[in-house]
This record gives sequence, structure tokens and C-alpha cells, in this order.
Amino acid sequence: MRAQLERLPLLWLLLMSPWMGAAENTAAVFVVNQTPLYIHAMEGSEFTIECTFNTRNNSTKWFAEWNKTRNSVTEKVCNETDRIILSADNEKRFTSLTVKKADITDSGTYVCGVGSKHGTSRGNVTQVTIDEIPELKVNQTPANIHASEGSDLTMECRFMVWNKHNTLYVKWYKHRGTGGRKKELMSERGWGLAALDLEKGFASFTLKNMNVTDTGTYMCEVGSTARNWSESGPGTQVTITPVDLLVNQTPAFVNEEEGKQLTIECRFRALEKPSTKYSVKWYKKGAGEHKKELKNKTGSITTTLDFKMGLASLTLTKASRNDSGFYRCDFGKNGHGNGTRVTIHDIRSNASHVVFVIRMVLGALVIILAVIILTDCVISEQSAAVNRTI
Repeated sequence: MRAQLERLPLLWLLLMSPWMGAAENTAAVFVVNQTPLYIHAMEGSEFTIECTFNTRNNSTKWFAEWNKTRNSVTEKVCNETDRIILSADNEKRFTSLTVKKADITDSGTYVCGVGSKHGTSRGNVTQVTIDEIPELKVNQTPANIHASEGSDLTMECRFMVWNKHNTLYVKWYKHRGTGGRKKELMSERGWGLAALDLEKGFASFTLKNMNVTDTGTYMCEVGSTARNWSESGPGTQVTITPVDLLVNQTPAFVNEEEGKQLTIECRFRALEKPSTKYSVKWYKKGAGEHKKELKNKTGSITTTLDFKMGLASLTLTKASRNDSGFYRCDFGKNGHGNGTRVTIHDIRSNASHVVFVIRMVLGALVIILAVIILTDCVISEQSAAVNRTI
């Protein structure tokens, strides 16, 4: 009997050992609450799943893990890319999973697990469904624009909008000729003024003070950063015609001596909106020479341009014989002057010419005087002969 009583404590330990282990594990049990239960979003969106938990033993070391099941395949979710962010807070007993720029492959069932060395507890599952971005249709207006230089014009694009539009972008391009390269237009660099309202599916681009070089096809491109996907409008064909400045050049002829100053003027129609893109060039063509452009402040040349007054001028401060030739102002496609024929004479040749003229005049006077004297002599002789006869 005594031996049996001595065996009771050992028997008690054997009987209670399973319950004691259970009690130890119970101290590590986690109660996990996962939210939300459902997520339905568009491709390119961002979603977050959260899990909060508590345990009877706050000193228990714990860990969290996330799993995703798609097409009956379960895999662990890791933050191996910038798209997936896993976070946790020890004090608040909190863990979360964030997926950025979601695509259709992110659809599936997500579940968080929180545990320790004694075991793991799972949260409620979250069913995530990511819808593919629908086909996008872009309508661009107007189809054609005809305007003259200095004009302002605006193009518009309208497109379908869905709820999650934060991944959309709009860009404007200009194409030069068929098969030519496209160049992106940036409003902050002075190309024009851009307006964008993604909520209304509207974008516009305004070009100011147009020039003939702005002729081309302009297109808006609407796309999504969620994937390599975009759609362009049909385009707007812009044709800019040059403005005839009605250039009048004066004088038509200049004959001057060396060392003198001469000025040639070109008057043109002053525009209400003068454009810095307009420019005038001066050319000279001498005898047996090719046409040569004349630069301001080169040699004795000075040029001026006043768009408000509609006046361009070229001045030769000290003309030389080498300055002789044909001068013309040229506004490119906007008009040109009729030209000025400039002839510069050598001062010495002019002096010789004057001496020659004086000599000729003096010679003529001598001849006239001789004729007068001879005539007077003849008349005198005749008169004397008449008196002798009487």
C-alpha cells in the first residue's frame, strides 16, 4: 500500500503531462484578425491587407508570414521587388502587406500567419480580384488646322476614364513628315500650355505664336504606367503659312564717293504680335562674286531691326570702292526687297574728271574767243575794203 502511494505522484505527472504541455502552448496562442475580406481593384491600383493579433504572453517572440493562393498553387509572399512592401509593429501587434501597381497576376487568396516556436495561427483570408484595364479609345480634335504665322492654336483629346485613374498619363508629340521622328512637347520648356483633367478624361495643348517650322502632325498619347500600354489620338495636321511682310527697299540706286556714309532701308508691314522668330538678313553680290551675307558690326557695316516701326536698315559708315555691288534685304519666306545698286567712286578719279572737265571748258572758251576775234577781223577787213572802194 505504501509502495502504491509512493507511485501516485509519478502517475499524476504522467497523466497531467499532456495538459501541462497544452497549457504551455496555450500561452503562445495568437488570435489573428485579418482585414479586409475582399478587394476588387483595377490594374495599376494599390491595395493593402492588414493583420492585428494578441497573445496571452506579451513577452512571446513572434513572427509573421504571408501566403497567396492562385490557381490552386500556394506560394510565400516576399518583398523581393519595390511593388511589394511587408511591414510589422512589435508594440502594436500589427503586420501588413501592400502591393503597388497591381496587375492581374496579383489576383488570388491572401492569408497572414502569426506564430512563435510553439506554433502558428492564421488570419481570415482576403480574396483579391484585379481587373484588366479595358480598351482605351482616344478622340482628338480638330483633325486639321490652317493658320498664319504668329497665331495661337489649341488641340484637345478626350478619352474614357475609370475609377482608378491614378496610373494614367497624357503626353503630346509632334511628327515631322511621313515616317519622321516624333518629338515630345513639354509645356514647362516653352513649347506651349498643357491642361489635364484625368477625372473628366480631358487633355489639351495650346501652341502660341506659331511659325512655319511648327507645321506637322500633333498627337496626344494616353497610357497607363501599370504596364507598357498606350493609345494615341488620330492626330491633328497643323499647317502654318508664312506672313507676307510686303517689303519695300529704298533707294534703288546709290552713287557715292569713297569715305562717305550711306544707308539702305527696307520697310515692311508691322505685325500686331511681332515674333522673335522673324529675322532679316542682308546680302551683297559684287561683280563676278557669289552672294555674300553681311553681318552686323563686321567692318563698316551696321544693321538695325525694329519690328514695331516695321523698319530694317543697313549702313556703311565709310564706303569704299570694294563696297560697290547689289544689296538686298531678305526675310526668308516672308518676303525680300527689290535690291539697291551701289556704286562707289574713287575720290582721285573724281578729281581727275573735274580737271578734265575744266580743261575742256577752258579749251572751248579759247576756241570761242578765237572764233570771235577771227570774225571781228574779217568784218574789219570787209569794212576797210568797202571804204577804199568809195
